[in-house]
Amino acid sequence: MYNEIRGLRNHPTYIIETSWGALLILVMLVVNSGQQFVDLVKNFDATDQEMVRDLIILLSVFFLYNGLMIFLSFRQWKLTSLSIVDGSLTWEQNTIFAKKQEISVSTISNVNLEQNIFERIVGTYKLKLDTSSLSTANKTDMKIILGEADAYKVRDLLLRLMHGEAAESMYTDGPTDLQNSDLDDAEKETTNPYGYACEQEDFDIVLSGKENILSAIASLDGISVYFSFWMIVAGIGGAAILKLSGGSNGESIAILVTFLFVAAGFIKKIITKALDCFHYKVRRKEDHIYITSGALKIRSYSVPVNQIQAFRLKKSLLGRLMHRTSVSIINVGGEKEDVDGQWILPAVLDTELPEMLSKILPEFQITDGKEMVRRPMSVLIRKQLMNVISKVVVTGLLHFLYFEYLCYEWDLADWSYNSAVHIVILVFGAIWMLWDGLQNHVEQRTEGLKISEESVSIRRGKLDWEQVQISYDKMQMMKLSQGPVMRVLHTRKGQVRVLASTIGCVQKLPEMSEAVMSLLRERFQATID
Repeated sequence: MYNEIRGLRNHPTYIIETSWGALLILVMLVVNSGQQFVDLVKNFDATDQEMVRDLIILLSVFFLYNGLMIFLSFRQWKLTSLSIVDGSLTWEQNTIFAKKQEISVSTISNVNLEQNIFERIVGTYKLKLDTSSLSTANKTDMKIILGEADAYKVRDLLLRLMHGEAAESMYTDGPTDLQNSDLDDAEKETTNPYGYACEQEDFDIVLSGKENILSAIASLDGISVYFSFWMIVAGIGGAAILKLSGGSNGESIAILVTFLFVAAGFIKKIITKALDCFHYKVRRKEDHIYITSGALKIRSYSVPVNQIQAFRLKKSLLGRLMHRTSVSIINVGGEKEDVDGQWILPAVLDTELPEMLSKILPEFQITDGKEMVRRPMSVLIRKQLMNVISKVVVTGLLHFLYFEYLCYEWDLADWSYNSAVHIVILVFGAIWMLWDGLQNHVEQRTEGLKISEESVSIRRGKLDWEQVQISYDKMQMMKLSQGPVMRVLHTRKGQVRVLASTIGCVQKLPEMSEAVMSLLRERFQATID
């Protein structure tokens, strides 16, 4: 059995993945311009000499530039290597700007394999590593694309070095070295990157079909909903104003279609999320949670339970309406979409959530919102007062700018039109004030704290909310602050820090009474003492 790996290179398809844009341009040039160029040369005329010359120069520049990009990708592939020797993983790139990264295997918490649709076709995997140390978390950003045999080989060796020979029984239901095993091809095809069979009965939770689409819709954040709504309103309003001011039907339709096209991003997010959640499968084995999901891009990753720093529930505005909540955890590691935590469950039904969590994460219990201490009413009164004052000031400023400057420059003598603008500004200010007032009211009913003997549950948000549960022994620091107004109201706000990525490490505490914050500080200090 192999005990080290030296000088392992990326799979040759690395060249295609890193230079596909240049390759595509070259193909398009050949297909679209090749025949035209040949016809032009065959029918060459003296008057076409300058045109032929310019075309040759242009094609030469394109070919040279894109050829250079492909050559650099080839050189990166050839001069990049991965080695695992003496308990250390080394990624080295000896190009013009030489890079060398070394990571101790003892700091690696997750060994994850990922496939996009192209990698599924050619049979390759992206290797991604998560570490349990912030000092090395950013150093795992390596472009490692391996063939199936090499991907399994690297994964198995890392797992064995991380967990000893017991890795075989902890992480697989069969032999870890798939290439040297007696499995036939059919059995290997049903084996996922972690070595256990991908049949539904091997997982604790399997979501597919209609559930994927509903989860995707319920997972969308409120900002996307708000933005899409206002884009539609702006499109209809802009088209109507343009028509009333003498614009043509074509111009009105053009501005409406433009805003609707922007709002279409809302639909795109639903489709993207549904593809990411496709055939979502979760399994708990020993002290790890294993997750696979995806349609166009398959992601398979594991989460070590002992590395979880905080447990988080999220409910969007649509999630509230659909009674669905998603679950994620905050830990060290992750990148791109995982940098603020890794998803454990998409937005599942609230009635099914407790049973699902008992299967995969029984260490955490869901805290009901009714058990939480709410913010003092004085905080809501202050926020609503500031809301009214700010909207009155903004509305007055809009009136001043229009009637003192724009109206004068446009020389609009029609008072009926100015009256309409006056009413529009007032309606806009009123709707804005009512909307923010509604959000402040919802925030008052949503935010709160549940301080228990071992952990604190923090709920914050407005129409979207999230609830984070943190054990006191996972807290690295707690900071409380109090401004002049809060001093008068006898309230405090603050934040706690956990060991996680830059985005997930800071968890804000809602503004609460001094008594509640003092109790939280006492529990935290008792733990660290």
